Amino acid sequence: FSICRFMGDLDAGGLDSSLQSHSDSLRKFGTTTIEFKWAPLSIDVVTKIKNLKSTTAMLHGSKTPPDLVLVGAGVFDKLHLALTDEDSQSERDVVTRLTAELRSLHQMDIPTVWFSPPTVNTRALNSDEKRSQMNEESIEDMRRVYAELGVESSVTFVLDGPSFTHERVADSFDGVHYPDDVYDAGSQILFNALDWLIDGPDNSFASSYNEMPRIT
Repeated sequence: FSICRFMGDLDAGGLDSSLQSHSDSLRKFGTTTIEFKWAPLSIDVVTKIKNLKSTTAMLHGSKTPPDLVLVGAGVFDKLHLALTDEDSQSERDVVTRLTAELRSLHQMDIPTVWFSPPTVNTRALNSDEKRSQMNEESIEDMRRVYAELGVESSVTFVLDGPSFTHERVADSFDGVHYPDDVYDAGSQILFNALDWLIDGPDNSFASSYNEMPRIT
């Protein structure tokens, strides 16, 4: 939603009962297409990247690959998967697979951004299970696993979630979600990097953004 606001849709992210939550979506802004894929777990991200790569049209050169892929995961892995030592090892195996998929995107010359999980407001989490499994200490462990197993070194750019959320953690009303202006700060960081993330004069994504007001 924040990226859509930067592209000119100032109502993006507002209450809209017609939108289905936790689902894929696609938006167009002139010649720019922004597509969101719902992938709450790391294994879901692996599947989505595999699907992207195996698109028949892309493999046959009849469809231009995406100009940029933004990937993030980790919070819900801790909630739903990492309960035992065996689960933790399984999760590390999945992260290793994710690293391989991200490297394959790099080999296809597709710029890729890793969005590391924002700071969790542990006290605001609304259940004992969440406070036990996906507290900030647990998520920081997950961030270290991603870095250790090569996720961050396999992408073009790392959008570091804690860098623009740790000072606003008290504003996270449910422990994991933040007000729009916090996400917009992260989008500002991303858009500031577009001029070197995406090469070429036909970069419609960056060109469209340059016509929009910037956050200062």
